[in-house]
Amino acid sequence: MKNRKKIYNTIIFVMVIMLRISNSNADVPENMVLIPAKNGINEFYIDKYEITNAEYKDFIDANPLWQKENVLKSIVGETYLWGWQGNMYPKGRANHPVVNISWFAAKAYAEWVGKELPTQAQWELAARGTTHNNKYAWGDTDPKDKANYDRYTPKVCFRIPPTEVVGSYHPNEYGLYDMTGNIEEWCLDRLDVDDIHGRYHILRGGSWFDTAEELEISRINQHPSNDGMSTVGFRCVLVIDGTLTTDVLSDMTSWLSAKMQICFDNACHSLYNGHINKARFEARVDRLIHPKTNFHLY
Repeated sequence: MKNRKKIYNTIIFVMVIMLRISNSNADVPENMVLIPAKNGINEFYIDKYEITNAEYKDFIDANPLWQKENVLKSIVGETYLWGWQGNMYPKGRANHPVVNISWFAAKAYAEWVGKELPTQAQWELAARGTTHNNKYAWGDTDPKDKANYDRYTPKVCFRIPPTEVVGSYHPNEYGLYDMTGNIEEWCLDRLDVDDIHGRYHILRGGSWFDTAEELEISRINQHPSNDGMSTVGFRCVLVIDGTLTTDVLSDMTSWLSAKMQICFDNACHSLYNGHINKARFEARVDRLIHPKTNFHLY
């Protein structure tokens, strides 16, 4: 048993090394806005626009192991880049926000460009501007003609959702676009306690799917970290002092290891108690290893 545990831990290590991100070494915060320090939050830069399909394609071109045919589905989910043909986004949608991106994929992109995902506090400060209690990024007035929202109908295609080109509506006080509507945006923060379905991270901002009430800045949503949706994308921040959180590779290693250890321990328990024989044990372990690493143990 100890040997098998060493094997699967080695496989995780190898896969994470293979997924190592080539950094683009961006130095100048192009298309970013400086948000002044406030409420105990240090000043920071934040992207003026949501990350687009074209920008994300640059990332997977430079990091082939994040391309659809190579990436671990256990890290990005079954709908990763849903609607893309291979590794090309849908025609005419270069400047639409990229969607169907898991938190891990968003974090990997952010690190590639030398940035970070925003914390909830950073995101909300940037969205509200200098005011405190406004409903939406522009104020309290009705969102009609001010944001992309409430677009769901039974005929909606979730593979190519009704997003709009980034920057299609007026910016907020800080010059940021689509902080309300178009897509919900991943934040760095995770829920304090994982539920039975696993680890979740926070989403803010509302999307094309949501009603006017669901667009309000105060609304907080969440989604599994290793899955994406047609309503979810992201933007990045740049911390002035350059300090980043734990890198995504270390984070993925820890997450994968914990998830696989639980499954492995359950299989060992079943074998020890005679609920399954050795052949079924080996088959179960292989089913555990392969989807998360693309390797067969036996």
